[in-house]
Amino acid sequence: MAGWFKELYGDSEEVKTAWKIYNSQSKRDKEETKREILAELESRNNLIKQEESKYNDWVTNEVVRLQDEGEKFDKNKLLKIMADYRPTTEDGRSLDFNKGIELYKKIYNEDDNKDKNKIRKQIADNTVNDTKANKSDNKPLTFKDLRHKSFLSLIQDEE
Repeated sequence: MAGWFKELYGDSEEVKTAWKIYNSQSKRDKEETKREILAELESRNNLIKQEESKYNDWVTNEVVRLQDEGEKFDKNKLLKIMADYRPTTEDGRSLDFNKGIELYKKIYNEDDNKDKNKIRKQIADNTVNDTKANKSDNKPLTFKDLRHKSFLSLIQDEE
């Protein structure tokens, strides 16, 4: 029996019996409270899972709808745009995948990328061609080339 209970009610057999009843009821109340809290947490987790599933299904349906409309895009890039920029409908309540695909086209415009690739190839070609020309012009002189030449004639050749 707890000391505080003994101080308040004494130490008789009736008090000991009352303590046992009180103690067992207290334990039952604690167990019932635990069960209620666990049930509420499980209910909230189920609700969160349902909301996530509903949202994931909606996103999948929007992506499929855009593909059915003939749009060509990388799904992961589009979803990143939707997460980063969050284009919303006029009322601001939900994401607007039509605006998202417009952003996607502006960011990942394939025609621009093709032009950039052409420019890069031209630069690479010019670089390669210039180095080939420079290499042929600057070939090292051999002993045979240097025979019968004076130092002054070599300096004049460089100018």
